[in-house]
Amino acid sequence: MSHLKRNRLFRIAGLVVLLAGLSLWSQMNLSSTALARPKPKPTPTATATPIPTATPTASATPSPTPTPVPVTGTWQVVPSPAIDVSNSTFGAKLNAVAVVSATDIWAVGFGPQPGGPAYAKQTLIEHWDGTSWRIVPSPNPPSTYSEVELDAVFALAANDVWAVGYGENPSGTVSPADITLVEHWDGISWSIVPSPDPDQAVNQLHSIAGVVSNDLWAVGQRGEGGAACCPYESLIEHWNGTSWSVVPNPGQTALQGVTAVAANDVWAVGTPAAGGGDIIEHWDGTAWSTVAAPIANANGGGISLRAVTAVSATDIWAVGDQENPLVGEGGTHDSVTEHWDGTAWTVVGLALQDSTLYGVTASGPADAWAVDGGGLMQTQHWDGATWSVVSTPDPGTASGLQGVAAVSSRDVWAVGWTNTNGAWTPLIEHFTQA
Repeated sequence: MSHLKRNRLFRIAGLVVLLAGLSLWSQMNLSSTALARPKPKPTPTATATPIPTATPTASATPSPTPTPVPVTGTWQVVPSPAIDVSNSTFGAKLNAVAVVSATDIWAVGFGPQPGGPAYAKQTLIEHWDGTSWRIVPSPNPPSTYSEVELDAVFALAANDVWAVGYGENPSGTVSPADITLVEHWDGISWSIVPSPDPDQAVNQLHSIAGVVSNDLWAVGQRGEGGAACCPYESLIEHWNGTSWSVVPNPGQTALQGVTAVAANDVWAVGTPAAGGGDIIEHWDGTAWSTVAAPIANANGGGISLRAVTAVSATDIWAVGDQENPLVGEGGTHDSVTEHWDGTAWTVVGLALQDSTLYGVTASGPADAWAVDGGGLMQTQHWDGATWSVVSTPDPGTASGLQGVAAVSSRDVWAVGWTNTNGAWTPLIEHFTQA
Protein backbone atom coordinates (compact mmCIF):
# COMPACT_ATOMS: atom_id res chain seq x y z
CA MET A 1 0.00 0.00 0.00
CA SER A 2 0.18 4.98 -0.56
CA HIS A 3 0.26 8.28 1.22
CA LEU A 4 -3.19 9.72 0.52
CA LYS A 5 -4.18 13.22 1.51
CA ARG A 6 -7.82 12.88 2.37
CA ASN A 7 -9.18 11.09 5.37
CA ARG A 8 -11.16 8.80 3.16
CA LEU A 9 -8.11 7.46 1.40
CA PHE A 10 -5.92 4.66 2.51
CA ARG A 11 -2.47 3.56 1.67
CA ILE A 12 -1.89 0.89 -0.73
CA ALA A 13 -0.46 -2.38 -1.46
CA GLY A 14 1.17 -5.24 -4.46
CA LEU A 15 1.33 -9.22 -5.01
CA VAL A 16 2.09 -12.37 -6.85
CA VAL A 17 -0.26 -15.28 -7.49
CA LEU A 18 0.79 -18.94 -7.31
CA LEU A 19 -1.62 -21.75 -8.28
CA ALA A 20 -2.58 -24.43 -5.73
CA GLY A 21 -1.29 -27.86 -6.42
CA LEU A 22 1.84 -26.80 -8.32
CA SER A 23 5.18 -28.14 -7.17
CA LEU A 24 6.46 -25.40 -4.88
CA TRP A 25 9.95 -26.66 -4.13
CA SER A 26 10.83 -26.57 -7.83
CA GLN A 27 10.63 -22.81 -7.80
CA MET A 28 13.60 -22.62 -5.45
CA ASN A 29 15.82 -23.85 -8.28
CA LEU A 30 14.49 -21.69 -11.11
CA SER A 31 17.20 -20.18 -13.25
CA SER A 32 17.53 -16.43 -13.34
CA THR A 33 19.09 -16.63 -16.83
CA ALA A 34 17.52 -13.93 -19.00
CA LEU A 35 14.78 -15.21 -21.27
CA ALA A 36 13.95 -13.83 -24.67
CA ARG A 37 10.87 -11.67 -24.50
CA PRO A 38 8.04 -13.17 -26.53
CA LYS A 39 7.09 -11.33 -29.68
CA PRO A 40 4.00 -9.18 -28.96
CA LYS A 41 0.83 -10.49 -30.46
CA PRO A 42 -2.77 -9.33 -30.25
CA THR A 43 -4.71 -10.64 -27.29
CA PRO A 44 -7.28 -13.23 -28.45
CA THR A 45 -10.86 -12.04 -28.47
CA ALA A 46 -12.28 -13.00 -25.09
CA THR A 47 -15.43 -15.05 -24.78
CA ALA A 48 -17.75 -14.08 -21.97
CA THR A 49 -17.44 -16.57 -19.17
CA PRO A 50 -19.67 -16.64 -16.09
CA ILE A 51 -18.12 -16.45 -12.65
CA PRO A 52 -17.06 -20.02 -11.88
CA THR A 53 -19.45 -22.18 -9.94
CA ALA A 54 -18.03 -23.50 -6.71
CA THR A 55 -16.73 -27.03 -6.79
CA PRO A 56 -15.97 -29.12 -3.74
CA THR A 57 -12.56 -28.26 -2.37
CA ALA A 58 -10.47 -30.97 -0.80
CA SER A 59 -10.00 -30.65 2.93
CA ALA A 60 -6.99 -28.50 3.64
CA THR A 61 -3.96 -30.50 4.65
CA PRO A 62 -1.45 -28.47 6.66
CA SER A 63 1.80 -27.94 4.79
CA PRO A 64 4.85 -29.66 6.27
CA THR A 65 7.26 -27.42 8.12
CA PRO A 66 9.88 -26.36 5.56
CA THR A 67 13.61 -26.51 6.19
CA PRO A 68 14.94 -22.99 6.85
CA VAL A 69 16.84 -21.49 3.92
CA PRO A 70 19.24 -18.66 4.88
CA VAL A 71 19.54 -15.51 2.76
CA THR A 72 22.91 -15.26 1.05
CA GLY A 73 22.17 -12.72 -1.69
CA THR A 74 22.11 -8.93 -1.67
CA TRP A 75 19.79 -6.07 -2.61
CA GLN A 76 21.04 -3.35 -4.96
CA VAL A 77 19.55 -0.15 -6.36
CA VAL A 78 18.87 -0.34 -10.10
CA PRO A 79 18.73 2.94 -12.08
CA SER A 80 15.29 4.05 -13.20
CA PRO A 81 14.42 6.72 -15.77
CA ALA A 82 14.91 10.30 -14.57
CA ILE A 83 11.68 12.19 -13.89
CA ASP A 84 11.55 15.96 -13.31
CA VAL A 85 9.62 16.48 -10.06
CA SER A 86 10.85 20.02 -9.38
CA ASN A 87 7.38 21.50 -9.93
CA SER A 88 5.33 18.69 -8.46
CA THR A 89 3.40 18.52 -5.19
CA PHE A 90 3.41 14.71 -5.16
CA GLY A 91 6.62 13.81 -6.97
CA ALA A 92 6.77 10.35 -8.53
CA LYS A 93 6.41 6.91 -6.97
CA LEU A 94 6.11 3.27 -8.00
CA ASN A 95 3.43 1.34 -6.10
CA ALA A 96 3.63 -2.20 -7.49
CA VAL A 97 5.64 -4.61 -9.64
CA ALA A 98 4.74 -7.79 -11.55
CA VAL A 99 6.82 -10.42 -13.35
CA VAL A 100 6.23 -12.13 -16.68
CA SER A 101 9.79 -13.42 -16.93
CA ALA A 102 13.30 -12.36 -15.98
CA THR A 103 13.36 -10.08 -19.04
CA ASP A 104 9.76 -8.87 -18.91
CA ILE A 105 8.81 -7.00 -15.72
CA TRP A 106 6.32 -4.16 -15.14
CA ALA A 107 6.11 -1.47 -12.45
CA VAL A 108 3.30 1.05 -12.00
CA GLY A 109 2.59 4.15 -9.94
CA PHE A 110 2.25 7.87 -10.61
CA GLY A 111 4.30 10.85 -11.74
CA PRO A 112 3.88 14.57 -12.44
CA GLN A 113 1.97 15.85 -15.43
CA PRO A 114 4.54 17.41 -17.78
CA GLY A 115 3.74 21.09 -18.14
CA GLY A 116 0.70 20.69 -15.89
CA PRO A 117 -0.13 22.22 -12.53
CA ALA A 118 1.94 21.18 -9.51
CA TYR A 119 -0.98 19.32 -7.91
CA ALA A 120 -1.66 17.16 -10.98
CA LYS A 121 -0.36 13.60 -11.16
CA GLN A 122 -0.78 10.96 -13.85
CA THR A 123 -0.19 7.28 -14.50
CA LEU A 124 3.40 6.06 -14.56
CA ILE A 125 4.33 2.68 -16.07
CA GLU A 126 7.89 1.38 -16.39
CA HIS A 127 9.21 -1.79 -18.05
CA TRP A 128 12.34 -3.95 -17.59
CA ASP A 129 13.59 -5.75 -20.70
CA GLY A 130 16.46 -7.58 -19.05
CA THR A 131 18.89 -4.70 -19.51
CA SER A 132 17.26 -1.45 -18.38
CA TRP A 133 14.07 0.19 -17.19
CA ARG A 134 12.17 2.57 -19.46
CA ILE A 135 8.93 4.54 -19.22
CA VAL A 136 6.12 3.16 -21.40
CA PRO A 137 3.31 5.54 -22.47
CA SER A 138 0.07 4.99 -20.55
CA PRO A 139 -3.35 6.64 -20.85
CA ASN A 140 -5.18 8.74 -18.26
CA PRO A 141 -8.83 9.53 -17.49
CA PRO A 142 -10.39 12.86 -18.55
CA SER A 143 -8.60 15.94 -17.19
CA THR A 144 -11.47 16.51 -14.74
CA TYR A 145 -9.74 13.82 -12.70
CA SER A 146 -6.36 15.49 -12.28
CA GLU A 147 -4.93 13.27 -9.56
CA VAL A 148 -4.43 9.82 -11.02
CA GLU A 149 -2.41 6.83 -9.89
CA LEU A 150 -1.99 3.13 -10.55
CA ASP A 151 -1.79 1.05 -7.37
CA ALA A 152 -1.34 -2.51 -8.66
CA VAL A 153 -0.19 -4.55 -11.65
CA PHE A 154 -0.81 -8.21 -12.51
CA ALA A 155 0.78 -10.19 -15.33
CA LEU A 156 -0.63 -13.29 -16.99
CA ALA A 157 1.50 -13.29 -20.14
CA ALA A 158 3.71 -11.04 -22.24
CA ASN A 159 0.63 -9.76 -24.06
CA ASP A 160 -1.79 -9.86 -21.13
CA VAL A 161 -0.92 -7.48 -18.28
CA TRP A 162 -3.37 -5.50 -16.16
CA ALA A 163 -3.03 -2.42 -13.93
CA VAL A 164 -5.60 -0.83 -11.64
CA GLY A 165 -5.93 2.40 -9.68
CA TYR A 166 -8.15 5.45 -9.63
CA GLY A 167 -8.62 9.05 -10.73
CA GLU A 168 -9.59 11.78 -8.29
CA ASN A 169 -11.27 15.14 -8.71
CA PRO A 170 -9.60 17.02 -5.82
CA SER A 171 -12.22 19.75 -5.66
CA GLY A 172 -15.08 17.27 -5.43
CA THR A 173 -17.06 19.27 -7.98
CA VAL A 174 -18.08 16.27 -10.08
CA SER A 175 -19.86 13.04 -9.32
CA PRO A 176 -18.39 10.59 -8.76
CA ALA A 177 -15.50 12.38 -7.09
CA ASP A 178 -13.21 9.37 -7.63
CA ILE A 179 -13.40 6.89 -10.51
CA THR A 180 -11.92 3.41 -10.88
CA LEU A 181 -9.16 3.00 -13.44
CA VAL A 182 -8.32 -0.27 -15.21
CA GLU A 183 -5.66 -0.50 -17.92
CA HIS A 184 -4.54 -3.42 -20.10
CA TRP A 185 -1.35 -4.22 -22.06
CA ASP A 186 -1.92 -6.33 -25.18
CA GLY A 187 1.72 -6.71 -26.13
CA ILE A 188 1.75 -3.47 -28.13
CA SER A 189 0.21 -0.66 -26.05
CA TRP A 190 -1.67 0.19 -22.87
CA SER A 191 -5.36 1.11 -23.07
CA ILE A 192 -8.11 1.96 -20.61
CA VAL A 193 -10.74 -0.76 -20.11
CA PRO A 194 -14.16 0.46 -18.86
CA SER A 195 -14.86 -0.38 -15.21
CA PRO A 196 -17.88 0.33 -12.98
CA ASP A 197 -18.13 3.27 -10.56
CA PRO A 198 -20.98 2.22 -8.25
CA ASP A 199 -20.70 5.07 -5.75
CA GLN A 200 -21.40 8.80 -6.01
CA ALA A 201 -18.23 9.65 -4.10
CA VAL A 202 -15.22 7.32 -3.80
CA ASN A 203 -14.52 4.51 -6.28
CA GLN A 204 -10.96 3.17 -6.05
CA LEU A 205 -9.17 -0.04 -7.01
CA HIS A 206 -6.00 -0.98 -5.13
CA SER A 207 -5.14 -4.54 -6.17
CA ILE A 208 -5.73 -7.13 -8.90
CA ALA A 209 -5.18 -10.90 -9.24
CA GLY A 210 -6.60 -13.93 -10.98
CA VAL A 211 -6.02 -17.44 -12.25
CA VAL A 212 -6.83 -17.21 -15.98
CA SER A 213 -7.46 -14.45 -18.51
CA ASN A 214 -11.25 -14.57 -18.13
CA ASP A 215 -11.33 -14.79 -14.34
CA LEU A 216 -9.76 -11.75 -12.70
CA TRP A 217 -10.54 -9.88 -9.50
CA ALA A 218 -9.89 -6.23 -8.62
CA VAL A 219 -10.52 -4.88 -5.12
CA GLY A 220 -10.65 -1.50 -3.44
CA GLN A 221 -13.14 0.77 -1.73
CA ARG A 222 -16.25 2.84 -2.28
CA GLY A 223 -18.28 5.33 -0.20
CA GLU A 224 -17.77 8.55 1.71
CA GLY A 225 -15.29 7.23 4.25
CA GLY A 226 -16.96 7.68 7.60
CA ALA A 227 -19.82 9.94 6.58
CA ALA A 228 -23.16 9.00 8.09
CA CYS A 229 -24.77 8.53 4.69
CA CYS A 230 -22.27 6.21 3.08
CA PRO A 231 -19.25 4.90 4.97
CA TYR A 232 -16.50 3.05 3.18
CA GLU A 233 -17.48 -0.34 1.82
CA SER A 234 -15.40 -3.01 0.15
CA LEU A 235 -15.44 -2.69 -3.63
CA ILE A 236 -14.89 -5.92 -5.54
CA GLU A 237 -15.05 -6.14 -9.33
CA HIS A 238 -14.73 -9.19 -11.60
CA TRP A 239 -13.52 -9.62 -15.20
CA ASN A 240 -15.17 -12.44 -17.12
CA GLY A 241 -13.22 -12.05 -20.33
CA THR A 242 -15.56 -9.42 -21.77
CA SER A 243 -16.38 -6.83 -19.11
CA TRP A 244 -15.86 -5.76 -15.51
CA SER A 245 -18.79 -5.93 -13.10
CA VAL A 246 -19.36 -5.23 -9.41
CA VAL A 247 -19.72 -8.36 -7.27
CA PRO A 248 -21.66 -8.06 -3.97
CA ASN A 249 -19.69 -8.59 -0.78
CA PRO A 250 -20.33 -8.01 2.93
CA GLY A 251 -17.19 -5.98 3.70
CA GLN A 252 -17.02 -2.59 5.37
CA THR A 253 -13.31 -2.52 4.58
CA ALA A 254 -11.05 -0.60 2.23
CA LEU A 255 -9.52 -3.61 0.50
CA GLN A 256 -5.82 -3.19 -0.29
CA GLY A 257 -4.72 -6.61 -1.55
CA VAL A 258 -6.05 -9.70 -3.34
CA THR A 259 -4.60 -13.09 -4.31
CA ALA A 260 -6.12 -16.06 -6.14
CA VAL A 261 -5.25 -19.68 -5.42
CA ALA A 262 -7.97 -21.13 -7.64
CA ALA A 263 -11.28 -20.11 -9.23
CA ASN A 264 -13.04 -20.95 -5.98
CA ASP A 265 -10.31 -19.82 -3.59
CA VAL A 266 -9.63 -16.08 -3.63
CA TRP A 267 -8.57 -13.90 -0.68
CA ALA A 268 -8.78 -10.14 -0.16
CA VAL A 269 -7.41 -8.12 2.77
CA GLY A 270 -7.78 -4.54 3.89
CA THR A 271 -7.89 -1.82 6.47
CA PRO A 272 -10.80 -1.77 8.94
CA ALA A 273 -13.53 0.82 8.99
CA ALA A 274 -13.84 3.18 11.95
CA GLY A 275 -14.51 1.18 15.08
CA GLY A 276 -12.82 -1.96 13.77
CA GLY A 277 -14.42 -4.79 11.84
CA ASP A 278 -13.45 -7.41 9.31
CA ILE A 279 -10.20 -7.11 7.41
CA ILE A 280 -10.23 -10.38 5.42
CA GLU A 281 -12.73 -11.64 2.84
CA HIS A 282 -12.86 -14.93 0.90
CA TRP A 283 -14.46 -16.08 -2.37
CA ASP A 284 -15.49 -19.74 -2.48
CA GLY A 285 -16.67 -19.77 -6.09
CA THR A 286 -20.19 -18.67 -5.22
CA ALA A 287 -20.06 -15.75 -2.80
CA TRP A 288 -17.74 -13.48 -0.84
CA SER A 289 -17.77 -13.77 2.96
CA THR A 290 -15.81 -12.30 5.83
CA VAL A 291 -13.33 -14.58 7.58
CA ALA A 292 -12.39 -14.36 11.24
CA ALA A 293 -8.91 -12.93 11.73
CA PRO A 294 -7.04 -10.92 14.37
CA ILE A 295 -8.12 -7.28 14.10
CA ALA A 296 -6.32 -5.94 17.17
CA ASN A 297 -3.09 -6.73 19.00
CA ALA A 298 -2.53 -7.42 22.69
CA ASN A 299 -2.22 -3.68 23.37
CA GLY A 300 -5.57 -2.92 21.80
CA GLY A 301 -4.07 -1.45 18.65
CA GLY A 302 -5.96 -2.02 15.42
CA ILE A 303 -4.50 -4.12 12.60
CA SER A 304 -4.53 -3.07 8.94
CA LEU A 305 -3.54 -5.46 6.14
CA ARG A 306 -2.16 -4.02 2.91
CA ALA A 307 -1.01 -6.98 0.78
CA VAL A 308 -1.52 -10.73 0.49
CA THR A 309 0.14 -13.59 -1.42
CA ALA A 310 -0.44 -17.33 -1.61
CA VAL A 311 1.99 -20.23 -1.77
CA SER A 312 -0.84 -22.76 -1.61
CA ALA A 313 -4.35 -23.13 -0.20
CA THR A 314 -2.81 -23.78 3.22
CA ASP A 315 0.07 -21.33 3.09
CA ILE A 316 -0.94 -17.69 2.66
CA TRP A 317 0.72 -14.52 3.96
CA ALA A 318 -0.84 -11.11 4.62
CA VAL A 319 1.13 -8.07 5.78
CA GLY A 320 0.49 -4.52 6.94
CA ASP A 321 0.75 -2.54 10.14
CA GLN A 322 -0.64 -2.42 13.67
CA GLU A 323 -1.14 0.44 16.07
CA ASN A 324 0.96 0.44 19.22
CA PRO A 325 -0.72 2.91 21.61
CA LEU A 326 1.84 2.26 24.36
CA VAL A 327 4.77 3.95 22.62
CA GLY A 328 5.18 7.72 22.71
CA GLU A 329 2.50 10.36 22.39
CA GLY A 330 -0.17 9.00 20.12
CA GLY A 331 1.59 5.66 19.71
CA THR A 332 3.31 4.21 16.64
CA HIS A 333 2.51 1.98 13.71
CA ASP A 334 4.47 -1.27 13.74
CA SER A 335 4.76 -4.01 11.14
CA VAL A 336 2.41 -6.99 11.29
CA THR A 337 2.34 -10.34 9.47
CA GLU A 338 -0.56 -12.81 9.46
CA HIS A 339 -0.56 -16.39 8.18
CA TRP A 340 -3.30 -18.76 6.98
CA ASP A 341 -2.58 -22.46 7.52
CA GLY A 342 -5.79 -23.77 5.98
CA THR A 343 -7.71 -23.47 9.24
CA ALA A 344 -7.13 -20.07 10.85
CA TRP A 345 -5.37 -16.73 10.50
CA THR A 346 -2.76 -15.98 13.18
CA VAL A 347 -0.31 -13.15 13.81
CA VAL A 348 3.31 -14.25 13.45
CA GLY A 349 6.65 -12.60 12.83
CA LEU A 350 8.17 -9.26 13.76
CA ALA A 351 6.55 -6.09 15.07
CA LEU A 352 9.06 -3.47 13.96
CA GLN A 353 8.43 0.04 15.23
CA ASP A 354 7.47 2.70 12.66
CA SER A 355 7.26 0.11 9.91
CA THR A 356 4.37 -0.52 7.52
CA LEU A 357 4.56 -3.49 5.17
CA TYR A 358 2.99 -2.65 1.81
CA GLY A 359 4.02 -5.62 -0.31
CA VAL A 360 4.62 -9.36 0.03
CA THR A 361 5.63 -12.16 -2.32
CA ALA A 362 6.56 -15.82 -1.86
CA SER A 363 8.34 -18.19 -4.23
CA GLY A 364 7.88 -21.16 -1.91
CA PRO A 365 7.16 -22.25 1.68
CA ALA A 366 10.69 -21.30 2.78
CA ASP A 367 11.07 -18.08 0.81
CA ALA A 368 8.91 -14.98 1.27
CA TRP A 369 9.66 -11.27 1.22
CA ALA A 370 7.79 -8.34 2.76
CA VAL A 371 8.76 -4.74 2.04
CA ASP A 372 8.49 -1.64 4.23
CA GLY A 373 7.00 1.54 2.78
CA GLY A 374 7.18 3.54 6.00
CA GLY A 375 10.52 5.20 5.31
CA LEU A 376 12.94 2.99 7.27
CA MET A 377 13.52 0.28 4.63
CA GLN A 378 13.04 -2.58 7.09
CA THR A 379 12.72 -5.34 4.49
CA GLN A 380 11.78 -8.71 5.97
CA HIS A 381 12.46 -12.27 4.79
CA TRP A 382 10.84 -15.61 5.73
CA ASP A 383 13.18 -18.61 5.59
CA GLY A 384 10.66 -21.29 6.49
CA ALA A 385 11.02 -20.87 10.25
CA THR A 386 11.34 -17.17 11.15
CA TRP A 387 11.06 -13.67 9.75
CA SER A 388 14.23 -11.55 9.86
CA VAL A 389 15.32 -8.09 8.70
CA VAL A 390 17.54 -8.02 5.61
CA SER A 391 19.67 -5.00 4.76
CA THR A 392 18.24 -2.95 1.90
CA PRO A 393 19.92 0.15 0.41
CA ASP A 394 18.45 3.56 1.21
CA PRO A 395 19.71 5.99 -1.44
CA GLY A 396 17.90 9.07 -0.11
CA THR A 397 17.20 10.82 3.17
CA ALA A 398 14.33 8.37 3.53
CA SER A 399 12.98 5.65 1.26
CA GLY A 400 10.19 3.10 1.13
CA LEU A 401 9.29 0.02 -0.89
CA GLN A 402 5.64 -0.41 -1.88
CA GLY A 403 5.64 -3.58 -3.97
CA VAL A 404 7.69 -6.74 -4.45
CA ALA A 405 7.63 -9.65 -6.93
CA ALA A 406 9.82 -12.70 -7.50
CA VAL A 407 11.10 -14.24 -10.70
CA SER A 408 12.58 -16.95 -8.47
CA SER A 409 14.07 -17.25 -5.00
CA ARG A 410 17.32 -15.88 -6.46
CA ASP A 411 15.78 -13.06 -8.49
CA VAL A 412 13.43 -10.62 -6.71
CA TRP A 413 12.38 -7.05 -7.56
CA ALA A 414 10.98 -4.31 -5.31
CA VAL A 415 9.75 -0.81 -6.16
CA GLY A 416 8.79 2.30 -4.24
CA TRP A 417 10.09 5.80 -3.59
CA THR A 418 13.04 7.71 -2.26
CA ASN A 419 13.16 11.24 -0.89
CA THR A 420 15.55 13.26 -3.03
CA ASN A 421 15.92 16.94 -2.13
CA GLY A 422 12.53 16.93 -0.45
CA ALA A 423 10.61 15.25 -3.30
CA TRP A 424 9.62 11.66 -4.06
CA THR A 425 11.29 9.94 -6.99
CA PRO A 426 10.93 6.28 -8.07
CA LEU A 427 13.08 3.66 -6.40
CA ILE A 428 13.79 0.21 -7.90
CA GLU A 429 15.82 -2.46 -6.12
CA HIS A 430 16.89 -5.95 -7.18
CA PHE A 431 17.82 -8.98 -5.06
CA THR A 432 20.16 -11.52 -6.59
CA GLN A 433 21.71 -14.65 -5.18
CA ALA A 434 24.74 -16.40 -6.65
